[in-house]
This record gives sequence, structure tokens and C-alpha cells, in this order.
Amino acid sequence: MSLVHPVVPFEGTLIDDIASRMDLRVPNHEATVAVANAFDAAAGEPIEVICDLATAVGKTYLAGALIEYLAFSGIRHFVIVTPGRTIQDKTITNFTDGHPKSVLTGMDTRPMIITADNFNSGAVAAALADDTVVKLFIFTVQSLLRPDKSTRKTRKYQEWLGEDLYAYLRAQDDLVVLADEHHVYSKGAAFSAAVRDLDAMALIGLTATPVAADKPKVIYRYELARAISDKLVKTPVLVGRKDDRVDVDTRLRDGLLLLEAKQKTADDYAATTGKPPINAVMFIVADSIDNANAIADVLRKPGLFGDDYASRVLVIHSDAPDDALARLAAVEEPDSPVRVIVSVSMLKEGWDVKNIFVICSFRPSISEALTEQTLGRGLRMPWGAYTDVELLDTVEVLSHERYAQLLAQAGILLEGLVPDRTVVIPVPSPVPTPGMAAPGDGSVAVTTTELGADEVEVTAAVATTVPGTGDPETITPTVVIASVEQRTADAQAQAAAVAQPVKARTDVKVNIPKLIRTITTRNFNLSSVPDAPFTALGKGLAGGAGTSFERKLLIVVEDDTAPTGYRLVPTDAASTIAASTPELPFGGAAQAIKQAILGFDFVPTDKAALNAAKRFADAVVAGAGGEQALASYVNAASHACHQILRKAWHASPPVITTVINDAPFNPARVNARTVEPNRYGKFSRKVAYSGWGRCLYPLNWFDSTPERTFANVVDSDDQVAVWTRIQRGEMTVEWNEGRYTPDFYVRAAQGTHYLVEVKADKDVDTALVQAKKQAAEDWARYVTDAGDYGTWSYLLVTEKVLTTAKTAKAVVAQSAT
Repeated sequence: MSLVHPVVPFEGTLIDDIASRMDLRVPNHEATVAVANAFDAAAGEPIEVICDLATAVGKTYLAGALIEYLAFSGIRHFVIVTPGRTIQDKTITNFTDGHPKSVLTGMDTRPMIITADNFNSGAVAAALADDTVVKLFIFTVQSLLRPDKSTRKTRKYQEWLGEDLYAYLRAQDDLVVLADEHHVYSKGAAFSAAVRDLDAMALIGLTATPVAADKPKVIYRYELARAISDKLVKTPVLVGRKDDRVDVDTRLRDGLLLLEAKQKTADDYAATTGKPPINAVMFIVADSIDNANAIADVLRKPGLFGDDYASRVLVIHSDAPDDALARLAAVEEPDSPVRVIVSVSMLKEGWDVKNIFVICSFRPSISEALTEQTLGRGLRMPWGAYTDVELLDTVEVLSHERYAQLLAQAGILLEGLVPDRTVVIPVPSPVPTPGMAAPGDGSVAVTTTELGADEVEVTAAVATTVPGTGDPETITPTVVIASVEQRTADAQAQAAAVAQPVKARTDVKVNIPKLIRTITTRNFNLSSVPDAPFTALGKGLAGGAGTSFERKLLIVVEDDTAPTGYRLVPTDAASTIAASTPELPFGGAAQAIKQAILGFDFVPTDKAALNAAKRFADAVVAGAGGEQALASYVNAASHACHQILRKAWHASPPVITTVINDAPFNPARVNARTVEPNRYGKFSRKVAYSGWGRCLYPLNWFDSTPERTFANVVDSDDQVAVWTRIQRGEMTVEWNEGRYTPDFYVRAAQGTHYLVEVKADKDVDTALVQAKKQAAEDWARYVTDAGDYGTWSYLLVTEKVLTTAKTAKAVVAQSAT
């Protein structure tokens, strides 16, 4: 018979709790909301939805958040399907408590991990029989394929999970399948049936590259363009030679020169800031196994690139030695000797390391190197956030193309970051003139800006929408196109200029309060919960319709014919319990259910709670038609009561405690940029401006011309006591969609404090900017009303204001209107 799936109502406050505890990035928070809404709308009907998240923004954290959310709603069976063993092993470590890459930090749920290696153990059998335990099955899709006569000869039978466990999974009405790299299992693909034959209540696809046919199933999308714009991943730098040399030796030397410059800069940064050291690695993409081996042979030639590289090259392909994957898994470890990885196609998906700084493509076209799965290998940030050291916040992509060809293809290259849109190529000549092309209908305006000799920054003004709102938003993904000669010279100059600490002044103090919001309890009253769901529960149990409580015990028995020597025997748990359960005394079921309810950690112990618990228990008994009808289902009924009341508890208003910590604002900073004393000349994001008179720090760098303009205005105004640029993450305002860092802090001479955001005119009215403005204004009111931290205000300053306002007072006056 078809299963009746549980209903999972939307619980926004619970999602906010989870996002805070797990420190979710904005896209993972937004995607969790989108999936929760899909469950709510489904009302118990099976669903298949996809979250299209850019590579390197943390899909595993989304999986963890969804497991946490659904587990609180009573879901107990989860399957994560991976396209291969590499991703499976990574996923297992991600959900292993205490592992450095575990996502369980911040999660209350500690699922029982079940794999093809341990599913026939006694511990797993006990967990399968306990419906209070959250089970997380992590399988490769190959293990879900049923062997047949033709495959048994070539494939070990133990890769198949077996009829017993497969049948167990299909029998669960609350089975949720999380399909990692969902595009591998799309309908029509080889593995489609293996996933869909599980008949889960939900199939949630996680991918950065959904196939075209699956686009209607996408309920949330976070483009790579937006990830670059939001600085959640490194900025790509496309590097080509100005001459015609494309031989292997030359291209490898180019890559290694950049790699060595990045390594020196990373060493200096770690030594200056006290952060852990990072081994910079170059990732080489070959087009065949023979070419991969040939590239490795070149790198290992004595004296060609220095003797060190002979032992620092790791080749990964299907014919590689057995220990290659073990060396690959350790490539982030401080003692790993690997500095160059040569791969054919094995590392396109699921290989997540943070120390790839150079990608060298030996494929025919740069567009192949810029596919999201390949580029994604180098997008992750080594220390988890931007360092504001340009050489460490970028990934170099070297290719066949010459510098002039890269420039001519600027618009086309950006198209890979902005899928499903028409990109306007700025100028059809080999060397584009800086400027903006006029976009047509449905197009994207591409801007090129000269950064220096042989270096151009390319941005696309992309009109998109704020997820979940439909409101417009503009994002500006950026890539840099540079010649090898110029890029190498810049990199070596940065590496030579050791990253120096930038210390705050000691003659002036800045304090920015930190607000910490915590949900301490909820305004929950059992009297607000009606009898109806408890009556329905009793009816379902007595009438056999309660399919959510039908379960099977998998008993482990010895079997010499099985590959492992054991097999699992499904046993109907309910009938076994019924056969051995004596008749209950009058009132026994109601009393047991009542006591279970009073034992729930969120239920109070006052007189009203005692009466309400009795009311709920009586409703269950009445729905079942009497005590004896519940003889086999007391435990199941108690568990279901827990789910009903837990949902009601989460839906009740939270009691939020806000604590203010008032600490000095003087975060450690380092600078590897060229110091530029002219604060009024041509703007560049690649320099650190000096010569400030009222700033907390002697050096400052900015993301845009308006930001520098604002800094110049407040620094020259004697009505300003002190100001500082706030770098990303140094101070945050919490809001419903995550955390927000304003651009500036300013303290006026009369004592008023300002948080300031500088925005382009075109972005001011977007829903996202306005939502952040509201959050910052709320923050300012809260701190002001606390009474101990002075008067605070928030300013949203536009380009238009900065064209006319030449004093801080004028900026305040015009921004307040």
C-alpha cells in the first residue's frame, strides 16, 4: 500500500535558531527556508525539489541544517546518496562528531551513521528498532543498484545493500533522501531509478549544476556570480601569455612562479596574524591519463623546477597508485609534501580543500577550465573568509589562450558565472576599451576597468531577485584578466612586500557594542494546544492507519552464504510486541501517556500542565476506543505526543534575551598592498591609502570609489572625532537572513556614533539593502535605549549624496531624508 507521509509545518523561528547555532552562511539559511516552505506546501505529499547552490558555499552545511530542522519535526530516516566513494567518505567525516570538518557543531541532533560497511552490525539493528533515534544512511548510488546475473560476475555482491535493508528503507513513511550532486541522478540518467525507487517522502537535490530538464524543480538558486559578489569565494584571475608560447615547460613555470609568490604571502600572513599556516597548491587539469603522466614527468625532471618538486607532485586518475587517494585526503595537513596535483577527471565534484591557489588547464579552451566544477576546486578560502590581502583572496586560472584572446572573450567568460542569461561582450576588438556596454533585453551589462599595465577587471551588473521575495537585486561578479608577465610581476612584488601588521592608534579609543541574541525560552502554554490531534492519533493507532508507527526490526543472524557471514531478517516489531504484552490495568495506558508527556523537557510541572497532560492522554484513549486498543502502542503513542507538542512549542513566541558586550574595536589587520599616499587620485582596490588624520588606522583600503570619497569627506571634517573602515566580519549586525557588516564607524565631535553603509544609487531601493538598513536601525535603537553606550544612528549614504555633500554634517542631513 502507499505510505501516508507525515506533515511538516513551516517553523521559521526554529530555522533562525538553527542558523544561529550552526553559524549558517546566508545562502544556506535561505535555502533551508525554501525547503521548509516546500515541505509545508506539500502537506504530506511526496516532493522532489532542488537547491542550486554555487560550488564552495557549503552544501553540506545545508544538509546538516535540513536534518536538524526535520529531526525536530519528528523525521527519523535520512539517506544521503553520493555519486562515488570519494564524496561518500567526505560526507561521513562531515557528520562525524569531533572531526575537524564536522558540521555537527551547533546541531542538537546526533544521527546514527549507517553505511554499507556497518549496516549489518548489532548496534545498527538496535538503532533501526528504536524510533527515537535519528538514522542517517550514507550510501554511494552504486550500492543502491540491484545486482543482476550480468553484473554479479564483474561486481562484488556486497556492494548491494541487500533486499532486507532496501525493503526497510522503502517501508519508512518519513524517509528523506538528500541527493548530493543531484544532476547525476536526474530522470533518464543511469542512476535515476536507484534513487527514486526508494519512494521517499522527499527527494532533495543539492547541486551547483542542475540539468536543464530539472530547472522547474529548483526552489532555491544561489549563483556563482552572487557568491563572488558576496565574497564567499575567491575572485578568479584569468591569466594568459602575451607571446605565443604554449609549451608545457613554459606554462608550468608560469604557474609555479605564481604559486611560490602566493606561498610566501600566505606564510607572511599566517606569521603576522597568528592564523594556521597554509600550504599553497597548484591544481593541473589534464585531458587524458597519458598527458597527466607526461606533465608529472616534466615537473619531476631534476633541476628543471628545483629539486623539491620531484617529490611534491601527486597524480590522480583511475590508474594512479593505491596510496594516491590517501595522499590526496591529507593535502591540507601541515606536513603534506604535495604542492602540485595533476588530475584528469576524478576531482570535478566533491573534493573540498581550501589551499588551491593556482589552476592550470591543459584543456583546449579556457571555458572548459571555467566550468563551475573545475573552477570550484580553487574557490574555497583558506582561512574561511577574505583576508583583504589580494594575492590570497584570488585564484589564478592559466590556460592556452593568449592575453588578447582572453580580453576579447571577456563577456563570454562571465557567462559561465551568470547562467541562463545573455551577456553583452563589451567591445568586439582584441583589446577592449574600458567602459560599459549597453545591455539589451534580458542581457547583462559588462564593464571593463583597467587596473594597470596588462590587467583588466571585468564585472557584470546582473539583475536578479532576492530569494524568496521576488524583489530585484543587483549583483556584480568580478573576474580579473591579466597577462602572465604582469600578474607574475604583481605577485612577486606583493610577496616581496611582506604583509605588515596595521595597528590601531593608541591615542584614541573606539568601542562598538556587540549584541548577542539568544532564545532562552518560549511563551508556551499547554492550554493553547487542542485535543484534536491527540484524538486523531488514537484513531490512527487503533485502526491500523498509523503507518508512521509500523516498523520492522532487522535482526542480525549468522548466514554462511552471505558475503559478510551475516544477514538481516526483517521482523514485524508491532506484532512481536503485541504477542508478548499483557492486558493493561484500567487507566494504565492513559497514565503511561500522561507521565511521558510530563517528562518532556519543554513541558512545565505546574497544576495546569498536569491537567493538560491528562486531557491529551484521555483524548488518545478516547480516539483509540479504549485502553486495550493501545496495548501494543503505548510507546509509539508517547513518541507521537512528543512530536505534536514539540511542534506546538516551536510555534510559540520565543523569549529572546539580548546581551550587550562593550569591547574595544581594534581588530588585527595586515596589509600586503602598495601604499598610496594620494587619497584623491585614480581609485584602485589594489592599494592601501595612507595620510589619514582622524582614522583609527593609518592605512585603509576600499571596495569602491564612493567608499573612498566618504572616507575623505569625514577625515577632513573637524566635526568628526574619529572614524574607521569596518572590514568584513569585524563587526556584525544580526538579522533574519544572517549577519551584516556595515562599511564605516564614525564618531562625531559632540559624541554621536554612526554606523554607515555606502551604496551605489542603483542598489539603494533593493529589498536586500532595505532589509539590512532596517536591521541596522533596530540595532542602533536598541544600543541607544540601553543607556550606557551613547547615542547611535545608522546612515545609508548614496553616490548622489556624495556628489554634493562636502561635510559630514551635510552627509548626515541628506542621508536622513
